[in-house]
Amino acid sequence: MSKVWLVTGSASGLGRNIAEAVLASGDRLVATARDPGRLEDLVEKYDDQVRTAPLDVADEAAAYAAVQVAIDAFGRLDVVVNNAGYGDFAPSPYHAVKWAVGGFTESLAKEVAPFGVKVCALEPAGMRTNWGARVNRDRPDLLPDYEPSVGGVMKALESRWGHENSDPAKVAQVVLRLAASDCLPAHLLIGSDAVQHADQAEATRAADAERWREVSVSTETRMLPGPCLHCNSDRSACSTRYSKARMGIKSTIRTGVTAKFDLARVPPWPAFCHARNKTRPRVFFIAGHSGVTVPQAEHCSLLREQDVARAKVRQC
Repeated sequence: MSKVWLVTGSASGLGRNIAEAVLASGDRLVATARDPGRLEDLVEKYDDQVRTAPLDVADEAAAYAAVQVAIDAFGRLDVVVNNAGYGDFAPSPYHAVKWAVGGFTESLAKEVAPFGVKVCALEPAGMRTNWGARVNRDRPDLLPDYEPSVGGVMKALESRWGHENSDPAKVAQVVLRLAASDCLPAHLLIGSDAVQHADQAEATRAADAERWREVSVSTETRMLPGPCLHCNSDRSACSTRYSKARMGIKSTIRTGVTAKFDLARVPPWPAFCHARNKTRPRVFFIAGHSGVTVPQAEHCSLLREQDVARAKVRQC
């Protein structure tokens, strides 16, 4: 049984490839664009199999009207491809919006699953559409401070326009395959470069999560029993020591002096623990600040580095 589709942004780029693939498969289509006149060639070729509608996706009323076109012409709507959008070299807002769309899609998928509606976010990397050439032609001037970061990325990408990894016609066939599937992923990466970038990002997140795991679990009302994962001392005591260091206060120096820590020099939890665990706890007797353990001495702004180097160390 043929499906009824609504594809936004059907006039050019990936949206055009999807629209052509849908019609070539025999399915019916409502193709939308800000200028429906750019879709007339599809109407001439496919006649009653296609309808067109004006749609700027920022216009909510126009979106409702486009859906109604599908209902009036074909009696139902089976597949919506939310493709239309605008991209530019403004990395923070552009990528933040793409990230938000992915998160919204994942949440929406769970919300509408009981109704039998399936939702998937396609996350492509480079495709050989006209996007790169247009953005490169119309890109704005950058502030000097952004030249090393955003400017460097722009220059690196210049040689890639027209040589991107993914073929939009093949991406369109993937979309058709998804529409015929009973089980959809919440996110689907498109292109080997997308897979590579995602793998790197996930590895970084996983490493950060592991590095800061003890801090993450340290906020529990009752600290979980057992040893610290990094230094094998009591987890609760280790958490307390680190929290004091991060607050910039060491209140257990035997002279009664409260030492202020330079927070920029207090390492992340694993390094803090490993420094403590190199030997049994050691005590420095320096400048009257007896009772300062090794990690605190290393990160205490009251103690000069040359004093630490000359310190006499006694094993506890």
